[in-house]
Amino acid sequence: MLRGLHTKWKQAIAYYLTHTTVSAKDLAELITVCIQKLDGVGLHIRCVVCDQVSTNISALRQLGFCEDVPQLTVEHIPHVLHVVFDVPHLMKNVRNNFQRYDVEDAERLCSWSHVQSFCDTDKVNPIRLALRLTDTHFDVSSVTKMRVKYAVQVLSHSVVAGINTHISTSHLTSEAKYTAEFIEKLETLFDLLNSTQTFGDKPARHAITSDNYVVNQLKDWLGQLKWKNVRASSTIKCLWGLQVSITSIITLRQALLSDRFQFVCTARFNQDCIVD
Repeated sequence: MLRGLHTKWKQAIAYYLTHTTVSAKDLAELITVCIQKLDGVGLHIRCVVCDQVSTNISALRQLGFCEDVPQLTVEHIPHVLHVVFDVPHLMKNVRNNFQRYDVEDAERLCSWSHVQSFCDTDKVNPIRLALRLTDTHFDVSSVTKMRVKYAVQVLSHSVVAGINTHISTSHLTSEAKYTAEFIEKLETLFDLLNSTQTFGDKPARHAITSDNYVVNQLKDWLGQLKWKNVRASSTIKCLWGLQVSITSIITLRQALLSDRFQFVCTARFNQDCIVD
């Protein structure tokens, strides 16, 4: 599917029916053919967006993608194409893994247990601090764990404020502040990478119009996070995927602003349009 970067439009361009999962080699060929045909009718493809399924990553690697330079080269296409891993999908994966594993942030422990404790107390209070949260946000089934809205509603300002309030009233220990800071940074990052309009209700939700040093700071912050008690931390790729997406979006922002774009809505770099 195509999606416009300057104006809001989308267009399905091809369907490929498969009996089983497509091979990485075949997928790389399909990507190449689609891009070449689109370029042939005058469409300027700037990036490729997908989730982190292993077949997708393998196909991208065959086209030149690597961690340090998240770009593709396609035969007969004179410019590079940037790779962006779908940010809403990545946030969902961060939430799913955070439920299972604690996170170490510069030797400070961030734990899902603090979120759970806050919500268990909050839901029985007559005055709620996190009105949107229900048991569905925590008893995640195979269906609900795929819903982005449940992930971002947990990783939100209301939960941050609620945890800090419970710390001040001694319902939570002071160590919970590290969890609140972790969630607050994730929410800011999601807002920065998912902006939909020129001016949002808070600065992080504004479209990008110039260099945003906060994005670079959060990319460095992601690099220092570590999952705790994971047998093979390399198997959890969502934080790495966010770093790759930040690198590509920053580069794309520079290219688009120099190409007479007045601003860039970063939500244009996600794949929500496919399931709309």
